Amino acid sequence: MIVALAAPITAGVEGATLNGKAVAARMDNYLRPYVAVKDFSGVVLVAQGDKVLYEKAYGSTDPIHEKPNRTSTAFRIASLSKTFTAAAISILAEQGKLSLEDPLSRFLPDFPNAKSITIKLLLRHESGVGQLHSPETLRDCFSTAELVHRIAEVPPLFAPGTSGQYSNEGYILLAAVVEAVSGMDYELFLRQHIFEPLKMEHTGTMCNKWPAIDHSNGSTAGFDGGVAPLPFEQAGWNGPGSVYSTADDLLTWLRALAENRIFRFDQLAYPYGWGKRNYSGRELVEQSGELNGYNAHMALYPKERIYFIFLSNIQSGMFNRLPRDFEAVTFGGTPSTPPLANRVSKSEQKLSEYVGAYTTPAVPMPLSLEEKDGHLWMHWGEDVFERPLLMTGKDEFYLRSQYCKILFERDPQGEIVRSVWQWGDNSPLVLTKKAQP
Repeated sequence: MIVALAAPITAGVEGATLNGKAVAARMDNYLRPYVAVKDFSGVVLVAQGDKVLYEKAYGSTDPIHEKPNRTSTAFRIASLSKTFTAAAISILAEQGKLSLEDPLSRFLPDFPNAKSITIKLLLRHESGVGQLHSPETLRDCFSTAELVHRIAEVPPLFAPGTSGQYSNEGYILLAAVVEAVSGMDYELFLRQHIFEPLKMEHTGTMCNKWPAIDHSNGSTAGFDGGVAPLPFEQAGWNGPGSVYSTADDLLTWLRALAENRIFRFDQLAYPYGWGKRNYSGRELVEQSGELNGYNAHMALYPKERIYFIFLSNIQSGMFNRLPRDFEAVTFGGTPSTPPLANRVSKSEQKLSEYVGAYTTPAVPMPLSLEEKDGHLWMHWGEDVFERPLLMTGKDEFYLRSQYCKILFERDPQGEIVRSVWQWGDNSPLVLTKKAQP
């Protein structure tokens, strides 16, 4: 049956005025197929100005016990945390306690190359500081000071200001700056200067233990319409990824930014902690977050005063489609649908053939494939979080947590020698299998 929907937008003095009923119907139609294949479980909220147009919970808080998600359920928001860290820096700058041009050496004098790294370079992911890869930093809780010490011991990626690469470690350093300047813990600063003034009563920080009673538990999109639960909660780092929140609290945050209630957001040279985008002629700022077991996304359209919040406790490739899908749902267009990737019912191929380490010059760590519980699992380097692969054909697999197609190539003797990983329309990544000793 075909249902005619009202146009999602109408012309307005301040820009697009959303038709709430049309947006709600289109959003629900978009999300339900993803829920059905277990690529999404969580809460989605759409608002314009003072009016909430759509807010609905889907799926369950736990893949084992099937307790339903609610609109009040708290989720880990991963890199959406960076918007709060950048806000903390902006607040301190407006108070005259620091400048974005200050060198890091003013606050962390013992950090390597600190005289050449400015606060602005950290905010813009241009500092070049090294990356943390040791498994204990994903599993165990360390203080900000200890994480800073560990970052100082790894080689830098490039000279400060000469290039750019997304950096969680740079935002750990910003959290350390907040603590050094304010004389208080990172979480306490956020609580006193942001959460409490805005009455964000269901927002806070965590490492790997949930302080909130009504919360979600993370899982990973897997195989046969199921999900793989996490072995444990990933440790959240203060600065880039320790904040948890609810959809309603994040709506409060977006509105506060649009109205410059906490600091002068619209006066910044760049919306630090965010990405400034224009996909279809409409200016917006957005931030996405991915933590093992969780996806999160929020967007603010300043001119139209439109707010979008997406929180999920299933980590899947749907995550990368959200920005354009939201615009298609909201302003008119055709959003994506879940990919088809069916497991082959019977195969003569042995999973043990694919097991091993694969390398590429493009990535400084090997990709490992292991057989467990009748499935093939992958992880990079020493990453303690494994992701399942779905066999879809002869030498063909699918990584549903990232919507990635994998093709294995053999030599004339029939031995696996390479694997080709294809993420959407991006250039494929070719990895060579290391010979067994």
